[in-house]
Amino acid sequence: MRNIYQPDSGVDYHPYTYIIGWRKHNVWYFGSESASITKIAHPNNLWVTYFTSSELVAKYRKDHGEPDVVKVVRTYLSADEARAAESYYLTRINAACRANWLNQHNGSDRFHTAGFRLITDGTEERMIPSNSPLPDGWKY
Repeated sequence: MRNIYQPDSGVDYHPYTYIIGWRKHNVWYFGSESASITKIAHPNNLWVTYFTSSELVAKYRKDHGEPDVVKVVRTYLSADEARAAESYYLTRINAACRANWLNQHNGSDRFHTAGFRLITDGTEERMIPSNSPLPDGWKY
């Protein structure tokens, strides 16, 4: 394992962990890319062709624009290593139960409520922190 990604043109498959965030809003997401069949995981994909599989991230991005932090944390030799590292980090910080993290679970089979809720006024949807009051005319 390497602490900092260094391009290696001799090997195409590099599962990795990453963090993205919106500093202005103090909102974060930690994940991994490890695909190897229809798409090949590589750090160069991050925020170029790979934008996470999280629907909450996609919605937050639509509502608040592009994150100002997009960083590869570490590369791995296997998908299992990358997923284990993702789960370890999310569990360590308990991201799923923190209002400023978009992660809905801490990895493996542990599922928790995310810190954000999807609301609608009947014509549009947006996310708000779980502890925020519901605006007039909006519902969960």
